[in-house]
Parts: sequence; structure tokens; C-alpha cells
Amino acid sequence: MSSTSERPILIECGSHVDRRGILNYCNAFDFKTIKRFYEIVHDTPNTKRGMHGHLLEGKYFYVTHGMFEITAIPLTTFEKSSPCLTISDGKKFCLSEHRPKILYIPPGYANGLFNLTPIAKVMIFSTLTVAESKTDDYRFGFIDIFHEYS
Repeated sequence: MSSTSERPILIECGSHVDRRGILNYCNAFDFKTIKRFYEIVHDTPNTKRGMHGHLLEGKYFYVTHGMFEITAIPLTTFEKSSPCLTISDGKKFCLSEHRPKILYIPPGYANGLFNLTPIAKVMIFSTLTVAESKTDDYRFGFIDIFHEYS
């Protein structure tokens, strides 16, 4: 069982195209809980990253270039010192620069991702500082549920 009742959600964003180019926006995204952000760039196709989980930290993912498949798997927290993953409850999401959305993965989940395009970039907005995150850090080997669960 996940340590939270929250579930991953997609926040709809939008695009406006005119003669000057493309404007992507997400007016529904609230930055109040964000303490930091970083960007991950994959420049080799099908680069895998994860699984990486947090009991307290939430993360928001926004793809700025290319396409990523991102998986969220609930942490089972029988003992806080050694949580496990509930693989059968994993969900996968496909995010693309061409259909802008923000994926929220709440506390109590592990996440992993891989790029579906040769070059892909994703911005990640975090609800904890780096120092806070280091005390809430659970790492697992990459789990390929991407093709096992649809």
C-alpha cells in the first residue's frame, strides 16, 4: 500500500500556434509547493533512468523536447527504512513536447523514465530541497513494466 492516498495525475496544458511560432503553456499549474527544478537531457535513444522513490517528496514532469515514457510505481512501506515496490500497480504515461502536459507523481511513489526519441528533455519540479530529498531517497534497479502493463 502506498504511503499516501494521492495518485499520479496529468495536468492538461495547451499550445498556441501563429506565424511567430509555438507558445506552450500550463495555466493550471500552481508553483506554490515547488522548491527547486532541474532538467534531464537524454541524447541517446532509449536511455533508462530510475527507479527512484520518495515517501515525502512529490515531483512534476514536463517534457520540453522529444518524448518520454514515465512510470510511477507505489512504494509499499511496511518499514520506512526499506520500502518495496508494488509493481502490479504501476502506471505508465507518455509525455511529448507536441501534446504538452505535466505529470504529477505524489509522495509514496517511485518513478522511472526512458526517452522514445533520439534526443529528449524533461523538466522536473520538486516539492523538497536537495538536502530534504537526500533524507527521503529510495533507489531501485530499473524495472521494465513499460511493456508488461498497458
